[in-house]
Amino acid sequence: MPESLSEPIEEIVNRRREEFRKFVEKVPVGPVTDRSLSEYQELLDLPILELKDKTVLDIGSGKHETFAKEAAQKGANVISINPYLKFPGYREELLKGPDAWERFVARFRAKAKEPNGNRSSIAALGQDLPFKDEVFDIVTSVFAVPHYLTDESDVVRSFDEIARVLKPGGKAFLIMQKEEMRPLVERAARELTSRGLKTKITYDILKDIRKGPFYVKGREGERIVIEKPEKDGPTSRRT
Repeated sequence: MPESLSEPIEEIVNRRREEFRKFVEKVPVGPVTDRSLSEYQELLDLPILELKDKTVLDIGSGKHETFAKEAAQKGANVISINPYLKFPGYREELLKGPDAWERFVARFRAKAKEPNGNRSSIAALGQDLPFKDEVFDIVTSVFAVPHYLTDESDVVRSFDEIARVLKPGGKAFLIMQKEEMRPLVERAARELTSRGLKTKITYDILKDIRKGPFYVKGREGERIVIEKPEKDGPTSRRT
């Protein structure tokens, strides 16, 4: 991961260690779904022809990070975030205590520095993105943020963080499929709008989404687009 995009990992660990632990305890398994570039295009209406030379953040990157791999082949610089890191036995290590946590972080730090073409994978939560302000051209999230958030403050925080890391003129493309979350999302969108950002929520009948154990047929989904104005606004708060 480019050093210019990231905060020191120690700061992230110190600030959010306990919240991360509680999050992992609540969700005992890692990602089980995975989606391709073409599926991102269909679900998000993502302009894939515009990915070349763009810096893209994918929140909730999926089991095999297929989108990131295929977007990188299109010339994008993709950073994938996933709280599970895909390390064998990571959850057990995470919950064993301070020493195990530090060993886990050391593995994360080493992994983040490994060359991986023009894409990288790191551990993070959408509510606390470990990046400097205004570093991404595009942010994507398919059934991750805000789909898995249940607390209104987390929805607002995740939207605020996405707006913060977007470059002026950048866009975020998100999708969820939980009708009960609409009021939370709409309030978060109004908060961004009050600060000068453009937000658009559309309620569409989605096509069939992947065959297999998580096959979903013809349910209504919410596409969310966040657009940051060309000029810097009041969303910047981390340097």
